Amino acid sequence: MMLLKIDINKWFSWLNLGIKDPSTASAVEVLLQIAVICLIAFLFTFFLRKGITRVIGGMVRRTKTKWDDIFFEERVFQKIFNLIPPIFIDFAFKIVYGKWQHIELFHRFIVAWILVVAGFVIVAVLDAINRIYDSYPIAKDRPIKVFVQVIKIFVISAIIITIVSEFIGESPRNLLVGLGAFAAVLMLIFKDAILGFVAGVQLLANQMVRIGDWIVMPSNNANGTVLEINLYTVKVQNWDMTITTIPTYQLVSASFTNWRGME
Repeated sequence: MMLLKIDINKWFSWLNLGIKDPSTASAVEVLLQIAVICLIAFLFTFFLRKGITRVIGGMVRRTKTKWDDIFFEERVFQKIFNLIPPIFIDFAFKIVYGKWQHIELFHRFIVAWILVVAGFVIVAVLDAINRIYDSYPIAKDRPIKVFVQVIKIFVISAIIITIVSEFIGESPRNLLVGLGAFAAVLMLIFKDAILGFVAGVQLLANQMVRIGDWIVMPSNNANGTVLEINLYTVKVQNWDMTITTIPTYQLVSASFTNWRGME
């Protein structure tokens, strides 16, 4: 703790910018200490991540399984290391300024930082799982990208609600109850996601469309092979190599021709 104590008056007197107001000097001292703690945290994380990533990379290349390669390519391990700076800063600052009057507000920002980083880690894990699943033949008939995207939306929404509840001092449960009055607005915001999810489930459950099928949908100028089925759109590569993007729910609400049976 003594190492982080900074004599602001000496610093500014050396710069001929002496601060006479004690409150101003104290505020600047706190800001400088935050800067020093952040610098230490980021430098420590940088060198630790660089060293351990090399070790993990070497181990991944020596294994026969492809799962760890995909996790490494999606930078899951690297993103986990991003949790170190906020945790280190929060712990160090509580030691240095445990009785600071704004410590609780500072802690809330740190919690929000941790939640955002955790969200990126979860999204990277979901992307890796989707890539692993796509490497199996069953993924052609039953892709899971729609469900992965729904989980992403749920995770992001949960993180946003938790961050807001942390700052306003309410529990997430009470915040959700209060949001009940704005259900209509939320339905409007997530209309495409809800319609896409329902349509995606119907398409996959009834096997109406698979990746690799040749479909014709004149209303959307689509006449080619299905490349991708996700929560919002279905991508079709037409016979002339152009790409047509069709909203997922339109494949349920509108008519189209699937030439799979002619193969």
